[in-house]
Amino acid sequence: MEHPELNIAFGTVEEVYDKKFSGDSRVKIKMTRDMYFSNSVQMERFDFVYIDGAHTSTQVLVDGINGFARLKVGGILAFDDYEWQIHSRTLNNPKIGMDC
Repeated sequence: MEHPELNIAFGTVEEVYDKKFSGDSRVKIKMTRDMYFSNSVQMERFDFVYIDGAHTSTQVLVDGINGFARLKVGGILAFDDYEWQIHSRTLNNPKIGMDC
């Protein structure tokens, strides 16, 4: 799958991570964010939530809110791509959603 703004083949990126974390089902849960967060069975709490998904300010904000809701008390929420400037309008870049 190519990233439309960056022309990155994410299938290759995913293969690298799959090799690094093979055999550990806690590392990767593959489904859309809407499916994951709307699934009442998936109400597990986590010590660490790492957000690296869509790269628009709005979706990053939504992912952050949903991720925070799944943290255990004292857990850590981390975001990737804070400094990315991939959209022509600054308001659309990930940093804005993370700052919110």
